[in-house]
Amino acid sequence: MNVLVSVILLSACYGDRKPVGYLCYDSPDTLSVETENKLSILLRLVENPCIDSCYFISHVFTPVCEENICYPIELDIKWDLLGYFTDYKMPVNSPLTKFDHQPFTDSDHLKMRAILSDKHAVLRHLKVEDLIDKSITIKSAVKVDGITGATRASLKDEVVGGAIYSTYTLWRLANGIAADSIRKRTESRLDSALLANFLRSENPHYQYFALERLSDKQARQLAGDIIRLIREGESNVPFFAYNRLPPDIWNDPAYHVKLISMIESVDFKLKNAILNQLSGVLLSPVSLDTLICRLDQLTPQQLLKALSVIEQNVRKLTPDTASYLKSYQNENAGKEIAERVSQILTLWNNRSQ
Repeated sequence: MNVLVSVILLSACYGDRKPVGYLCYDSPDTLSVETENKLSILLRLVENPCIDSCYFISHVFTPVCEENICYPIELDIKWDLLGYFTDYKMPVNSPLTKFDHQPFTDSDHLKMRAILSDKHAVLRHLKVEDLIDKSITIKSAVKVDGITGATRASLKDEVVGGAIYSTYTLWRLANGIAADSIRKRTESRLDSALLANFLRSENPHYQYFALERLSDKQARQLAGDIIRLIREGESNVPFFAYNRLPPDIWNDPAYHVKLISMIESVDFKLKNAILNQLSGVLLSPVSLDTLICRLDQLTPQQLLKALSVIEQNVRKLTPDTASYLKSYQNENAGKEIAERVSQILTLWNNRSQ
């Protein structure tokens, strides 16, 4: 690949985050697996300099209905590098169909993709014979003597309507041995560079995976990336990332501004955690200014915690930030807060005495 093109691609992948110069592959090999229903499939790795654009893909052709009243499935299934389903695509002339060869609607495809993305779906605990209520029969309109049982009432929200066998078959393909084989392959090639790439990706699965496996030394080296996940991560990633911060980072002035700046983007619990960690920490004037500029984003109780931190660093107050604090010396801020601010400003005015 041309060096300039490579640099542009990496820049698009990581933005202002420094790439580690590592591709997601080490050879263009494939994985051959046999599924639980004895279907042999090949998993091919699609390579890309951007870790989030790498994936495994397999072309699958398999029957799904014993009664022959729905077409076989033919499609390409895609997984990320940890074996999580990401998408499927059908050949133009071979759409997914339901009972009596009815094509999937757009909403059917949306529901199918959502089901396949759920590794903990109810289907994981079921056998094929558990899917159908044979006490209720449904006759085919297109096949003579075509009869099948009705979907069990308890499963109607767990499958695509009219496509229970297809849903079950695809879920097993997407979340069975193929997914496990992909994950094992990635784990066997795990090193510091791949961990760093996973941490810098936009894929929450990669982020969790990296955070779980970082050594203390690696966490220290990648502290800036962990802080980014606390600020920008989805779901529970920020909490998980926060717990992976090296404890000594709170005493490192080089990170104080970044750590304090997180207050503007994290939720209530993490704001409390950050303020608790700052207790007893010596801050620079710039770091103290950063905290004071975010006081308006705190609840009254959090504000009192922040004022304790400010009081511990009162000598680092600048005239501008001291002037800003004066706005909290009024009844609107609350009596306790106003009294604490007055106490801090008195200490600051007497600092040279």
